[in-house]
Amino acid sequence: MQKYLTALGLLGLAWDIQAQNQPLEKMSVVGTRVIGRSADEAAVAIEIYDEEQLEKTGIAETGKLLQALSPSFNFSQTTVSDGTDSVRPATLKGMGPDQVLILVNGKRQHSQALLNVQQTVGRGSAGTDINAIPVSAIKRVEVLRQGASAQYGSDAIAGVINIVLKDGSSGNQVHVYGARNYEGDGNTAKTGVTARTLVGTDSFVTLSGEIQKRGETNRAEIDQRFGRRTMKIGESEALDGAAFLNSEWRLNDRTEFYLFGGVAQRQSESGGFFREPDSDRNNPNIHPNGTLPLLVTRIDDRSVAAGLRREVGTGDLDLSYSYGENSFNFRSKNSMNISLGDASPTESDDGTLKYADASANLDLRQRLVEQNNWELDLTTGLVYRQERYQIIAGDPASWTYGPANDYSLELLGPTGQLAPAGMQGFPGFQPANEVDATRYSRAAFVDLESRVAQNFLTAVAGRYEDYENVGSSTTGQLSLRYDVTPQLAFRGTVSTGFRVPSLQQVNYSSRSTTFAGSELTETQTARQDSAIFEAIGLRDLKNETSINQSIGMFAKPLPRMTVSADVYRIRVQDRIVLSEFLNAEPAAGCTPDNSNCPIRAVLEPLNVDAAQFFTNAIDTDTRGVDLLVDYLIPLSPGRTVNTRLGYYRNQTEVLDVRAPEGIDPNLIFGQGQIVLTEEGQPRDRIQLAGEYNQARFNAGAQLNYYGEVSGAGFGGYKQTYDGKWITDVHSGYAFPAGIRLDVGAQNVFNIYPEAMNSDHPVRTYAGGSFKYSWETTPFGFKGGLYYSRLAWNF
Repeated sequence: MQKYLTALGLLGLAWDIQAQNQPLEKMSVVGTRVIGRSADEAAVAIEIYDEEQLEKTGIAETGKLLQALSPSFNFSQTTVSDGTDSVRPATLKGMGPDQVLILVNGKRQHSQALLNVQQTVGRGSAGTDINAIPVSAIKRVEVLRQGASAQYGSDAIAGVINIVLKDGSSGNQVHVYGARNYEGDGNTAKTGVTARTLVGTDSFVTLSGEIQKRGETNRAEIDQRFGRRTMKIGESEALDGAAFLNSEWRLNDRTEFYLFGGVAQRQSESGGFFREPDSDRNNPNIHPNGTLPLLVTRIDDRSVAAGLRREVGTGDLDLSYSYGENSFNFRSKNSMNISLGDASPTESDDGTLKYADASANLDLRQRLVEQNNWELDLTTGLVYRQERYQIIAGDPASWTYGPANDYSLELLGPTGQLAPAGMQGFPGFQPANEVDATRYSRAAFVDLESRVAQNFLTAVAGRYEDYENVGSSTTGQLSLRYDVTPQLAFRGTVSTGFRVPSLQQVNYSSRSTTFAGSELTETQTARQDSAIFEAIGLRDLKNETSINQSIGMFAKPLPRMTVSADVYRIRVQDRIVLSEFLNAEPAAGCTPDNSNCPIRAVLEPLNVDAAQFFTNAIDTDTRGVDLLVDYLIPLSPGRTVNTRLGYYRNQTEVLDVRAPEGIDPNLIFGQGQIVLTEEGQPRDRIQLAGEYNQARFNAGAQLNYYGEVSGAGFGGYKQTYDGKWITDVHSGYAFPAGIRLDVGAQNVFNIYPEAMNSDHPVRTYAGGSFKYSWETTPFGFKGGLYYSRLAWNF
């Protein structure tokens, strides 16, 4: 973290070389590659949130900020879920985190190393750590609410989010931020800096960074078994630091060089399930009062992109290289390895996950025709990618079964039961789990956009991709827009899409202590080429494929009002999921050598109770509607009111569940997983917002409704939690000399989710510690907070 403190200190000392004229921004938005075409003119639905909107929310995290602004975006806030406590699943249209593509400055952002393997939204996926991009570095966010695999490649089934970094048109800023929860915990402090240097009128270097310290929140109830609080249920304590660079250099009249990227680090500490003093998962000689295992995570994220852009004919040629990597390290504290007896340490390094993605791109844009009312733009390109995924084993104490790791021995715990291997809470990655896998892919695409008449726009895209060891995919997209009048336009899109199985899904394996049914169980997650995988009769993972359809309209019924409405349908085949825990066959029906019980034959020697795996098991159908109405009301010169109405309705249905021959599909993807897929994210979102602006002063309020959600991941017990309204208020004043003060409150009425039923089995299991659902919590349960932000713009 010291290197980030040093970087931010240098940013604060940076000197702005002022120029008389600001460089003009070559505006282009996600969803169209035509320079100068705005979101309002595009053939697809695009939302844009600028720097001013981002700052006024008073939200310190990029994921939470985007959730508050975009009704179709969800950032579920789970707890007691291992690494998922640190990297939240970011989703679009109620789909998976790995079905939305994240771009930075229009270039693909690498995904996270962590796989979400717990019972949470996004289970079985490895999305992108959107919080690795600090709010301080963002100029605007563009949300393409349309599947776009034919334009941008794998992962864009649900849509695309493009994060544009601050550039030469952004000013210098230093700001400090502080927030305090109503409950007095979880306090947040943040310092951010943006320093810009202009070189002439066409070149710039902009550096942005921030450091944030967040305290933990704990909403655990008193453990009725011990008369005290034994668990940590809420947001984990975290220390984040990040610094980003964005630059462009004009080399001559026709050529420019660009370079951008950043580094980010996050350290956090979260709790697992309490081990009771007399439990078979506690050693009373080490922890006589029981123990709460703690998981300490460190996430390192790095990215860089560089390229040359040269004007060629009526367009430009863009040659670029980008690289990104994400590292996720686990450490156990306050724990022990039962199988090591009294010699067990209480801390260990549990291992590290790493993912890297390198991409070389060559893009050519040309305006082929521009005459009368006819325009024809062509974009074509080539892509070459290399991915790498690694699992690095932890300390032997984190994973071993006894000192010799000999599973033929019968090692008993304090209660006389067979001792579990590895550290409690998070058994480490073993040498058998280690992997260093790479994959190459190549792609070619063509994108044609034509205004065949003044009021008729067409866009056609096609893409071919070939992935090593997976195969090739060809996708296409057709979009149409017809402007009935200058105030009313209709649009529609049909496309095919795909998502390649991630390297994480293909190669991940681990041993952990987690829930299978309603008991803590030793489980093995089996990789694609493992004996367990083959014994069950599974096939290698293949691409998910989709068909996307949407139709909508864009209107300006009043001079300062815009209305955007779209209905859509996304059908996904062969969706990759993480299976249920598959138990060995009952011992009573097996021969002594387990020759007729292949699953037991694999699991029994490993002292594993159950196994799970990734498989193309389900087909889903997602339907929904998006509505956004923005209206700027002028009151008098210099005074306005901005209003917004947003409505989002989404419903996903699991159409089919497939299993290997002889296995009940419910054992592969049971009711708990179907409920999580269909009802784990809000089907309804409503947004109502209004803001008054006058000269130096502004004040506003925003109401967000998060619809009901359901969970059934604990022993099949299903509960539906009512929807809730969350109200945020803010106000700000711009003082002379560039000083601005913003104050406000989030969740001003201190609304919490509906509590679990008193007979919910997870409450019984944990002695009443849980009050709120841990597997699906759209807005969390930290309650209300108030904040202030002081900024100096210069």
